Amino acid sequence: MGKISQKDPTQWFPMPAVLITSQPKEGSANIMGLGYIGFSCWDPPILYLGMNTARYSTEVIKTTEEFVVNVPEPNYVLNMDYCGFVSGINNDKITEAGFTPLKASIVSAPLIKECPLNIECKLKKIIPLGSHEMFIGEVVATHVDEEYVNGGKQFVPIILLSRKYLALKEFICNFGESAGNPPDIE
Repeated sequence: MGKISQKDPTQWFPMPAVLITSQPKEGSANIMGLGYIGFSCWDPPILYLGMNTARYSTEVIKTTEEFVVNVPEPNYVLNMDYCGFVSGINNDKITEAGFTPLKASIVSAPLIKECPLNIECKLKKIIPLGSHEMFIGEVVATHVDEEYVNGGKQFVPIILLSRKYLALKEFICNFGESAGNPPDIE
C-alpha cells in the first residue's frame, strides 16, 4: 500500500482533549473544549494552547492573562464535547455541562472538580499563527486527585484522533526503558 496525500494533518495527529477554564473580569467563569495543547518545556513548566481567534475564551484569557487546563476522563467526554461547541458569551457552560467549579489556589479561573488533573497557568506570550494563536502559559500550580497519586488509580486521558475521542489506557512500557530507565534524562 502507498501513501495518500491529505489536506488536514490535524485529523491524523493524536491530541489530548482538555477543558480550558477562564474567568472574565465580570460575569460567570467560562469553559471550552480544546485539542491543540502540549508541553514545550519542563523547567520552568511551560505549555501552549492553539486557540481559534474567533473564540470567546481567547479574549477572556488575553484580558486576564491566566487560565486553567482541566484534564477529564472518558466518563465526561460528552460534557467536554458540549463545551467545545457552545459559546460562553451568553451561556454558563460550566453549569450547563454538569461540571462543578472549584476555587484555584493562584489564578482566578476555576478548577473543574470532575477532572482529576488541573493545571493553573499564567499567560506569558501570544504568538499569531493564522486562524489560531498560540497562547504560551507558565504552570503556577498543579492539582491531581489523591486517588491517582496515593490510591493507585490509573489516570485515563481522552485523545482526539481523526475527529474521534479515544480513551488512552493501554500500558506499553516505561519512559526510558530502552536505555535502562535512566533517572535523569536531559
